[in-house]
Amino acid sequence: MGSIRMHILVLGLLILAMFCSPGGALKCFQCNSPVQPCTENVTCKAEKDACLQVISGGAYYHSCWKYADCNIEKIEAAFPIASARYSCCQRDLCNAAGMGTAVSKATMMAGLLVVVAGSFSV
Repeated sequence: MGSIRMHILVLGLLILAMFCSPGGALKCFQCNSPVQPCTENVTCKAEKDACLQVISGGAYYHSCWKYADCNIEKIEAAFPIASARYSCCQRDLCNAAGMGTAVSKATMMAGLLVVVAGSFSV
């Protein structure tokens, strides 16, 4: 019985830790011209809660961005380019070269729950 309580306590602490943030402003790479690699980094304003990387052909754009506006319509309105790929992420300097897939907190939590549930069945 003590082992189950320990698993629940650990799970609760992990979930709490995932949703805590240090409270500091996000830092992103920001280059206003289509250059690669982008080495200039800035501290984003409070309303810009994501880092954006846009790739179109050989052009790369990096910027602070509002996560709610991470959709192709808003991005194409701000960057007049054709057939762009984009990536939005919410970690410091996560919009560096490469279009890695950002994993959401919900996805991490679901994976954690699967691991913990599997440990109960053993």
